[in-house]
Amino acid sequence: MNMKHHPSAVAPFFFAALLIFGCYKPGVLSADNAPKGPPAAVKTSFGEVMSRLDPNGHLYAYLSTEQALARINESLEGLINMAKTGTEAGGGLINNPFVAPIIEGVLGVVEPAYRQSGISEISGVGMSSLAMEEDLWRSKMFVHHLPGKGTGLVWDAFGKQPHTMDVLSLAPDNTASLMHGDLDVKRVIDWVDTVFGEMLGGESVLADAPDEVKDILDSFGNEAGLLMTLDAENKMILPGFMFDRQDDVELDGIAFALLARVNDDTLMEMLGEALGGGFGPPPGTKVGGVTIHSIPLPIPLPFKLDLSPCYFQVGDYMVLASSESLAKRMAAAHGGKGRLTDSPKFKALAKGLNLKANGIYYADPQATEWGMQINELSMGKLEGDLAKVYEIYEESLKEGIGMVSLFKVQEDGLLIEGNSTVNPYGGNIVHSIAGVGIAVASSLNDLQQSGLFEDLGGFGGPPGFGDDSDFDLPRVTPPDDDEVDLQSALDGFYEELDISGEERLTKEQMLEIAQGEDDRSNIPKEFDVLHIHGTKRSINMSIFTPDDQKQPGPPEFYGTHKFVDGKYFVGVTNFPKAEGGFDRGLAILALNRNRTRFVIHDLFDNELRGVWASKTIKDNMVEWDGRMVIEQPNEAPFIMSVDLESNYSKEKDEHKGVSFRDGVPFFKRTDTVTKS
Repeated sequence: MNMKHHPSAVAPFFFAALLIFGCYKPGVLSADNAPKGPPAAVKTSFGEVMSRLDPNGHLYAYLSTEQALARINESLEGLINMAKTGTEAGGGLINNPFVAPIIEGVLGVVEPAYRQSGISEISGVGMSSLAMEEDLWRSKMFVHHLPGKGTGLVWDAFGKQPHTMDVLSLAPDNTASLMHGDLDVKRVIDWVDTVFGEMLGGESVLADAPDEVKDILDSFGNEAGLLMTLDAENKMILPGFMFDRQDDVELDGIAFALLARVNDDTLMEMLGEALGGGFGPPPGTKVGGVTIHSIPLPIPLPFKLDLSPCYFQVGDYMVLASSESLAKRMAAAHGGKGRLTDSPKFKALAKGLNLKANGIYYADPQATEWGMQINELSMGKLEGDLAKVYEIYEESLKEGIGMVSLFKVQEDGLLIEGNSTVNPYGGNIVHSIAGVGIAVASSLNDLQQSGLFEDLGGFGGPPGFGDDSDFDLPRVTPPDDDEVDLQSALDGFYEELDISGEERLTKEQMLEIAQGEDDRSNIPKEFDVLHIHGTKRSINMSIFTPDDQKQPGPPEFYGTHKFVDGKYFVGVTNFPKAEGGFDRGLAILALNRNRTRFVIHDLFDNELRGVWASKTIKDNMVEWDGRMVIEQPNEAPFIMSVDLESNYSKEKDEHKGVSFRDGVPFFKRTDTVTKS
């Protein structure tokens, strides 16, 4: 049976495996069957940046920075030229005895500092915010540089590539906040040498430094951080006069620790000599194989606070702690007892995140609540508009904010991603704007009448404005009796394609795999047929009716791919929507247990929607059999099957296939995937 379809019926229906085709999403074309928006006349980093972000959330934004930074460069050069040559109205500013020192500072410091910082190499910035659950938000920010760039300080001073955050093995389960990251001090010094080279006569800042300084730098392992704990069972009591109160103030006990990764014992020995006055280190106490050295206080504290400074070295870290109780808990955590990473709160906040990074920031909601208690003591008596500002600020934090944020150095930029209990790019921004607005408004009523908060929706507004607007996650509409049940369909696909339980992946497993790092050192030889090459791909798609009539399709789009854990080929594609923005698809290809065929799982619209299995594998060619659930506007979901032939090479992949609905040819599709 030869079916002819109107373009509006053919184009929206197909979503194939990302590792085969990319993806195609219902509704991508406008009513007139043409993609919205003209093609870009100037190449930007849009595709590269947006491929690192999450669409379908409350924020999905991109800024091309090249033009703006070019203007900064021009302005800086203009300033320097003006300083050197002067203007038509007078001589050069450099000859003015009052202005000359300032100009010399600009010429000698500001200009090279900016050039060597790497800021001018930023080619694009993107941000996204996505609700994973009602009280868990995933936020991302990616700062991109073009190939061959990324030589400045901001790109290489904070580590080379993500790694296991060993510091987490020292964090006890009562950790309220942790901030720790890579820092290449010698690289920073090199930058300073370059910036101040002329002023210093070309000598390094370390040229005349004592040998002890050089020993310290050699011993420092390029990681440092700060840890804070709160202890509800060990309260601190502060005198009331500190807060203009009659009664004393009781709060959860607080303790701090400074951490530095070290290459040897040099720093420990130097600190011991300094504190021991030349008579060796202070006395030490063994706790779980860790020697804790106490630092005596010169005078006792006039109030109750667990303050017993000490220092110790555990593993590759030297620690300076504010209390011995904290030191003991850190030693126990290092031994595997009472770790932060084993606590339910941390696990909930870190859900779905790959903790390999170059830096981490963690905040427990308890820390927010503790900070609000301090704020209330110091700012609770504000009056007037300032009191109103504080009221909104307090409202925004009343439930406490939990957060795990990770800083990751990438081959082409810097990625910050994390989870939090609030929308970091939504509610917090709104509350900040609200605070400013209220500070200058004559009353809350004036601000309400202004309409500033009428359309806040799911971002949430300040207290007293609008309705409750409780956040509601996007949900798949429950199927009617005649609709396709997604899970039942998937179970049926597995049976049809003879995919066993071990070969099946859940949505959660896919998201976890997708967080893995690209590692191509142990790719099984069976993957040779795919010619895995590069990390990026551009996809050109053509769609035809069953009788080969060309139909409108999407513009060229882009994706990324990597190899994870020696067994998963992972592809992510951002597919352009007609209304603007992108839909994100995730596909994971794996070799079955018998190493005889490939199995692909497709995740789209944050739901597992398709499964593929290879039928035949030959040199550079694979035949596929696929099943998927397709959703389209104004029609119940339906099941589509696909027969596909794929030919692979190092430079590009070519795919041809026919889609079937109810056993009848539905449409044809060809794709060319160019790798880079």
